Amino acid sequence: MNNPGHKIRRVLNAKYAGIQGLYYGSLAPVTAFASAYLLHQGLDNSQIGVVIALGSAGAVLLQTALGSLVSEERRLSLRRTVFLLLLLLLGLSLALCAGGFPLGLTMAIYVCLLTLAQALLPLVSSMNFMFEARGITLNFGMSRAAGSVAYAALSPVIGWAAARFSGASIPWFSALTYGGMLLLVAGFALGPAAQKALPLCCQDRAARLAAASANARGFFRRNPGYLAFLAGVTLLFVNLSATQTFFLQILRAKGGDGMNLGIATAIGAAAEIPMMLAFSWLSRKVQCATLIRVSALFFTLKTVGIFLAQDIGSLYLAQVLHMLGYALFIPAGVYYVDRRMAEGDKVKGQAYLGSTMALGGIAASLAGGPLLDAFGPQVLLQCAIVLSALGTVIVMWATGARCATCENMV
Repeated sequence: MNNPGHKIRRVLNAKYAGIQGLYYGSLAPVTAFASAYLLHQGLDNSQIGVVIALGSAGAVLLQTALGSLVSEERRLSLRRTVFLLLLLLLGLSLALCAGGFPLGLTMAIYVCLLTLAQALLPLVSSMNFMFEARGITLNFGMSRAAGSVAYAALSPVIGWAAARFSGASIPWFSALTYGGMLLLVAGFALGPAAQKALPLCCQDRAARLAAASANARGFFRRNPGYLAFLAGVTLLFVNLSATQTFFLQILRAKGGDGMNLGIATAIGAAAEIPMMLAFSWLSRKVQCATLIRVSALFFTLKTVGIFLAQDIGSLYLAQVLHMLGYALFIPAGVYYVDRRMAEGDKVKGQAYLGSTMALGGIAASLAGGPLLDAFGPQVLLQCAIVLSALGTVIVMWATGARCATCENMV
C-alpha cells in the first residue's frame, strides 16, 4: 500500500538533516574559529574571553525567554522564531564580512552573533519533534550526524582559508551556512495536502498549555532531579568550552598552528558521525542513564588526553574520544528531555539545557582568558579536568534514580 506518511517523513528527514548540517556547520566559523578571528582583529586572550562570555550570557537569557514564549499554540511559533533568528545571524555575518568597524563595534557585533547562534541550539533540537502530533517521528541521530559531517568538512577548509588569506575570511563561511538554513527552514512545514493526509492525533491540549504556562519553580517541581543534572552539565561544559575556546592557544603550546586547528576540529567532528548514526539503535539497547553517564566520563577523559599529549599527533588521538563524550551526550540529552517531560515542558527543558551549556561557556571564557595569560595552557587544562570530574560525579548521581522512562527511547 502507498503510505503518504512514509514519503512525507522521508522529505522532512532530508530537510531536517540539512538544517542540522548547516547549523552545526555554522558553529565551525562562529565558535571553533572565534579565537582565530578575534586574534586577527587585535584582541588578546582576556578580551576574547570577555567577548565569548558576554555572548554566552546573552544566549542564557535569550534561551530562557524563548523557552517560555515559543509554542505552536501561541503566536510565536518555533519555525517562525528560528527563521527570524537566522535573518539576524545572516545580517551580522555579512556585517563582519564587510569589516572596517572600530574594534569596540566589532566586539559588540561578535557578541550578538554568539548570542543568537547559541540561542538557536535548543530550538533546532526541538524542531525534531514538530510533527509528532501528526504521527511523524524524525530521525534525530541521522540528522545530527549530518551536522557532524558538515562541521568536519568545513573546519579544515576554514583553517586553510584563514592561513592562506587571513582571519577576515572566516565570517564568509557563517554567512553561507545561515543563508542556506534560511531556505530550508522556510520549507520545513506541511502543506495543505500533507495536513489533510496526516490529521492531528488526539492530545490533551489543556494539560499541555497548563504545563507550558507554569513558572520555573513549577517546572522543576514537575521534573525532580533535573536541576542537579543541569548543575553537573554546567561543569562538563566549562571543561568543553575552555578547551574549544582556547584550542588554538593549546595547539600552539604543543607546536601547532591554525591549520592544525582545522584538522583537530575536523577529527573531533568526524568522530561524532558514527555515534550520531548509531544512536537510535543504541538507545534501544542501553538505558538512557547509562548513556549519559558514559558521556560525562568521556568529557573528562578527553581533556586528560589533551593534557597528556606531548605533540600534535597525540592531541589528534585524544580528539577521537569526542565520540563517546560530547557526541553521545547531545542526542542522549535531547531524548532525555523529550521522553521524561510533559509536552508543554519540552521546549522549556531543551532551552534550560542549552542555557546550561552556555553557562559553562561563560565561566570558561571569563576565567580561562586570564588563567591562560597568567599560567599557560597546561594549568588551564588541569583546572578544566578537575571541574569536569566534579560534573561527572553530579551527573551520575542526578541521573541515577530518574531515568527509567528513557529506557525505550526511539
